[in-house]
Amino acid sequence: MAMEEGNPQSYTTRSQDESNLHTMAEPALPNDITVELDGVQYLIHPKPIAELEILHLPSDLNPQSISALPESNSRQATSWLPVTVINSSDRLFSDNTCVPRPYLEDELQKMQELDDVLIDTFTQTVICLIPSDAAPALTPISSECKSSRKVRFAKSRQDEELYSAPYFLQGDHLYKAYRLYPDTYGAFISGIFESIPGHLEEALGSTHQESALSSLRDLHKTNGNLHSYQEIQSNLIPIPSRLYSHQPGSNPQKPLSGQRIAIKDIFHICGLKTGAGSKDYRSLSQPATYTAEAVQALIDAGAVLVGKTKTVSFASGAAAADWTEYECPINPRGDGRLDPDCSSTGSGVAMAGYEWLDFSIGSDSLGSMVGPAAANGVFGFRPTHGLPFPPSAKDGILVSRLLDTVGHFSRSLPGLEILARAWFPGSKLESGIYRGVRRILVHPELTTGYEQKEDNVIKDFILDFERIVGLSAESFDLGASVLTPLDESYPGMKWSEYLSNTMANIQLYDSYHNSLGFDQQFRDRFNSSPSLEPIVAYKRELARETVSKAMYEDECSRMEKFREYIQTEIIVAGTVMLLPIIGVKPSFIDTQPSLKALIAKQDARPWTELLGERGRRWQGFGFRSTAVSVLGGLPCVSFPVGETPYDGKSGAQENTFNRPINLMIVGAPRKLSLIYDD
Repeated sequence: MAMEEGNPQSYTTRSQDESNLHTMAEPALPNDITVELDGVQYLIHPKPIAELEILHLPSDLNPQSISALPESNSRQATSWLPVTVINSSDRLFSDNTCVPRPYLEDELQKMQELDDVLIDTFTQTVICLIPSDAAPALTPISSECKSSRKVRFAKSRQDEELYSAPYFLQGDHLYKAYRLYPDTYGAFISGIFESIPGHLEEALGSTHQESALSSLRDLHKTNGNLHSYQEIQSNLIPIPSRLYSHQPGSNPQKPLSGQRIAIKDIFHICGLKTGAGSKDYRSLSQPATYTAEAVQALIDAGAVLVGKTKTVSFASGAAAADWTEYECPINPRGDGRLDPDCSSTGSGVAMAGYEWLDFSIGSDSLGSMVGPAAANGVFGFRPTHGLPFPPSAKDGILVSRLLDTVGHFSRSLPGLEILARAWFPGSKLESGIYRGVRRILVHPELTTGYEQKEDNVIKDFILDFERIVGLSAESFDLGASVLTPLDESYPGMKWSEYLSNTMANIQLYDSYHNSLGFDQQFRDRFNSSPSLEPIVAYKRELARETVSKAMYEDECSRMEKFREYIQTEIIVAGTVMLLPIIGVKPSFIDTQPSLKALIAKQDARPWTELLGERGRRWQGFGFRSTAVSVLGGLPCVSFPVGETPYDGKSGAQENTFNRPINLMIVGAPRKLSLIYDD
């Protein structure tokens, strides 16, 4: 469908309860088996990790019966034996007829302290792996060494190193174990795990994507270690043992070894469809044959991808009540009614809610890292624009090439720095949170714009910041300063006035034009318009009707002028600026009626009229605090500084709960003192 500016176009919308008529059948997981051990659910990877030569296997080591979940396939789940492998690379077992019990118990205790996948059931049968050239005496285990555990010797028939870890044994084959954690807060679109060879080719072949298959074959020729993934279509997230990897920090080449990371569902991951929060976009998508550069860098650093997280449709802005196709994730903080913010909603919620997750990845166009981090009480980092990975349509969904960045969430500042160091190889990163700060600028609203309880928390943080750095903060309102010294053609005009429409008009124009390819392809395939979230339909109409190319070019010029000014005159190396994020009052998910009601009414009015200010508030109008980072191209951290009480509900009872308080800390390009992103 060729679309011209100014021509009206209708979009349909779909509720969560309506079936997607265009969705093609999802390929089923091949050979997927789930089992339950002592009330804990596990997925067994369909591909064996190793073949063993069991050297001493008495009859009492027959596979024990374990209950299979109803969803298990026809392969006999009762034939799977949970075991713990201990790899004796130092030949400890080579000259012994029994396993030293103190050593065995110490090793198992250490392993369980490191790993949440390894539960006691796995330790009832221990396989001591010995070097392939060793020849231990194969006598029964002596009585003084016996315990309640069954301990046997084995050799691996593979050359690759086999980690000491929990596995499932079937016959003489070992399989990786994935603990299935429930997605309690609804943060994920799906759990994922690395696929078996041929899975992606089979998925592409079923949709006759010859060009994609050809591209995939070329990738295999150039990259023999191509990582491809497949989904679990459930609310369970497969988490592999931490013991399948080197411990973090032990391998300089893999600084994120074993770290579990969730990815916002706008980035392409090889083997997976990209949904971008839209059922029709997902229905049109084919499994990716390429992984986004930013995500591939994490994999190369040793990270383990565990799932794709929910986003507002096409990485747009929306309140929780505005979601219609998918359920909005639940904010883990407070009484469960706090809005989790957007658009990296799922990544922020997952980071706050799940201890089994180490990091999550999002994106930021107008504040999509800053807002969810603040709402969910975690750290969120938006790097200098264009670093380390310039935004590209090849990598996934674009809002605006001029505004977009990748970003990451963490529950701690050291964690935020660990991922940044690993993600930006070759960076010149300094240790020490406040090292290099020579000037602190504080927006006056931070000390005057809140109620007393929030005000005290914020003031205490600023005082601590001043004390540690050894400097006094200066009050500075960037938006209230004037352009006159920079541009005489706008005498007396404030930056907040000059840039009042800049962020909104740039993202509206770019996101609209970036969407035209999807609209065209969808019409060609299904001979109908795609269904869109109401907030996205509103955004498209507003862009088409109000932002001309000339306006867009003028706004781009204004942004460049501001970027040059702020980077050379205000936030230079050694300067940090503290800005507000939170509102005076908490934002609840039920503050507004759900947009599902509007869909049900089938109101014929244009979306721009129907949604009005409800849609406009998410487009970036005004000079909000995030504009300093977004339009300035500057790095920033959404920084948790405390919490404040509010009145909420627990069932029918009124109670007092706490909500997070975050500040935004902005630094110079490549030189943010908290996280240096050279």
